[in-house]
Amino acid sequence: MNKLPIFRYISPSGAKVVFIKKNAAPICNLNLLYKVGSKNDPDGMHGFAHLFEHLMFEGSKNYPKGEFDKVCAQYGGTNNAYTTYDWTMYYMSLPKVHLEIGIKLEADRLYDLSINQESLTNQKSVVTEEIKQVVDNQPYGKWRELQSNIAFDQNSGYQWEVHGSINDVQNATLEKCNFFHNKYYNPENLIIVITGDYEKEEVFELCDKYFNKHISIESEKAEILKIGKAIGTVEMKDNVPYEAAFISYHLPGFMNDELLVSDIIAFITGRGRSSVLYNELQYKAQAVSEVGAFVDRRENASLLTFYAIANKAETTASELEKMLLENIEKAKDVKLLDSMFDKAKNQIKMNLANSLISGFGLSESVALNTAFFDMPDRTYKTFDLYSKITIKDISDMFDKYIIESNKVRTFVKK
Repeated sequence: MNKLPIFRYISPSGAKVVFIKKNAAPICNLNLLYKVGSKNDPDGMHGFAHLFEHLMFEGSKNYPKGEFDKVCAQYGGTNNAYTTYDWTMYYMSLPKVHLEIGIKLEADRLYDLSINQESLTNQKSVVTEEIKQVVDNQPYGKWRELQSNIAFDQNSGYQWEVHGSINDVQNATLEKCNFFHNKYYNPENLIIVITGDYEKEEVFELCDKYFNKHISIESEKAEILKIGKAIGTVEMKDNVPYEAAFISYHLPGFMNDELLVSDIIAFITGRGRSSVLYNELQYKAQAVSEVGAFVDRRENASLLTFYAIANKAETTASELEKMLLENIEKAKDVKLLDSMFDKAKNQIKMNLANSLISGFGLSESVALNTAFFDMPDRTYKTFDLYSKITIKDISDMFDKYIIESNKVRTFVKK
């Protein structure tokens, strides 16, 4: 793919600024990554990283409640945000000529966020309702929460899901919110990525103009989290028509390039109609209504999950697990790997290339590689990392990680 020029700069405030020169369209992208995710939620505050994603839209000193989105739209922009286990991302797209207003909006809510009791009460209600809709009242919605509880020990920041605890969210106070904001929302914990048709000097000058204040952090910086892994089985009864089985295996975190190998395993075994699990269990045997595989990527520890949902009331979760394991074993066959390997690797690289065509996708990838690897151009090098993967690497990962002593089972029963 075409490698666009990337420039980096550390502002006096401590924020890392990365500029990608892209002159294909009169649009600019502004991505802000804060290195705080659900794994950083303190005890009794599970869900605060997610809650703060909402609170950051509740108004600031110069842009009161509702003005952030209103002003952004007035200047032809769109914006949104999302939270993960390891980071929170805010992103905006604007006409090229209005980059400054985007930077000004983001700086204002970093330095002068206004959280009052009305705003907090409102967003506590919004987040609580979101958890109920997406998790509690969703068929098979709670399996990931159960998986996290069994897969990671109580000292691990990965033992709860990103949405957090309804009880902790409802018990959020202004004091707790100010503590969280002061600890994690500061320039030294921020990566700013700007993509557009500019000269790097004007981009860096704008960032210096608005992200110009260093913030003294009174509370201690986040400690390096120790991730305690565990194995076992957890079962839950749910109001579902058919049972389901989720079989997961512990993998390294995404800081380890070895994790890229698992993407190919997930593709071969459970991504699309040509995958082993779909072909054997859904197409030929017609034994399941849904089947697949995916990699749950986290900084310190990841999971590779194979899953199946039955299509008959008499099929049990244990029987689904047996089907999954039998076909995962088939996927280890060297002949099968040889026939599917190149297709899987090429498809993954093509998907990656397609994601980087958009200003958002490119900015997001560069932000992540800057935040966690301190290598903005690793975005381009990822293609070479995938190219170097061999069939032996696939076999070695099966033998090393896809084993009984590394397995977590989550059964949803009716």
